[in-house]
Amino acid sequence: MMVNEAEQPISVASVLKGSATALAIKFGASLLAFAMFALASREMGPEVFGAFAIVFNALSFLAVIALCGQETLVVRSWGEYCGSNRHGLARGVVTFAGFVIAGATLAMVIVVAIGWHALAPVPLPLLLAGLAFLFTYAVLMFTTQLTRVVGGVVVADGPGEVVWRAIVAVVLGASYLLNIGFTAVEFFFTAAAALAVSILFQALLIVRLIPDAVWKIGSERTIGAWLRRSFKMWLSTVLDNTGQYLEIVIVGAFLGPTAAGIYFVLMRIANFFAMISAGISKYATSQIGALYYSNASTELQMMLRSLALIALAVVGGGVAAVVIAGKLLLLAFGPAYVDAYTLLIVLTFGAAILTLAGPAQHLLLLTGHEGAYPRVMAVALLIRFLLIAILGPQFGLVGAVIAWTLSVLFLAAALVVTCRRLLGLDPSLFSVLVGKRQQVSLKGGVL
Repeated sequence: MMVNEAEQPISVASVLKGSATALAIKFGASLLAFAMFALASREMGPEVFGAFAIVFNALSFLAVIALCGQETLVVRSWGEYCGSNRHGLARGVVTFAGFVIAGATLAMVIVVAIGWHALAPVPLPLLLAGLAFLFTYAVLMFTTQLTRVVGGVVVADGPGEVVWRAIVAVVLGASYLLNIGFTAVEFFFTAAAALAVSILFQALLIVRLIPDAVWKIGSERTIGAWLRRSFKMWLSTVLDNTGQYLEIVIVGAFLGPTAAGIYFVLMRIANFFAMISAGISKYATSQIGALYYSNASTELQMMLRSLALIALAVVGGGVAAVVIAGKLLLLAFGPAYVDAYTLLIVLTFGAAILTLAGPAQHLLLLTGHEGAYPRVMAVALLIRFLLIAILGPQFGLVGAVIAWTLSVLFLAAALVVTCRRLLGLDPSLFSVLVGKRQQVSLKGGVL
């Protein structure tokens, strides 16, 4: 059975333009995040900054848990329903996800307030500031994904990635230059206020950008299917962010807050490559669902190859920049971090290889294989945390860096193999290097 192609093909130029826009926004956001944390590190000192980094990552991880997978559910379902003219279900899934997010986030704030006070009592201002950050960060992650699918990358990621970080960086920079000083309390309160501004801006955009066909039709619901689907997506998101956020907490538990602070700084710089991956994936997520569910598999593979070439060019420049300017980047956080340059290089090469695996995660999540990614990621995280537990106490930060690098090499290979096996699609650079058009099996059809 031959599958049909979409009538309007996606050109290489459009892929280049879309991904370049996403990368530019993400790059700007990464620079602002770098500035935020560099200012915080210089103001607080290595040990206090390490403790702050642990709290920041713990709260960010809890915000991800509070989303219950609804942000990914909306991304997949919007493309599926609008692409097949089921606008009632499109409206229904947005309404459903909004109610779930509101209830789950409020519940998480209450649980964290009680648990934080009981397990590690902190001053009330810090507790309130942390909870405000948790709530607003969770809501912004959802509104950003919704805005992206209804309006595109620019209108979503401008406020979702850049605006709130710019506000925080300006406020902290002014405090630092004026020698006013700031603590974790001021950081979290400022961040929460900036996040609220971005949420309001996105809400206004969403109201204007949702198509009339969705506004004018009544909501339809398939709650059982959405619950099953979002649960798998929630597992995937939690596992994916466990490596990003909870890892700092685990390093702090084994090696102490100062080591956790250094590891956090290393990861913020190495996250340049995660930024590349996220920028490319954000463009890909706006296209994958529409192409897949309209049976345009050849165009989907073409887009993935184009994105792989773009990633290669940007990753090559990124590796060169870190090798040349790595010590200066570490010095921005303070002299205590410069000695970790060699570890930064190791992390850089591991992160570069993972980036060249392409948007494999989103390809699985948005094509009906949302159960596959959690299994792969769970194994990779198990390898990472076991190696940290074994190598960390013996070799310190060197052991933690080796653990991370080995686990991401496994993750990159496993994700690409899984995409090829389940979808017949290869999102990685390997598909370009092979140099021949792959036959793609999709939904029972062969091209």
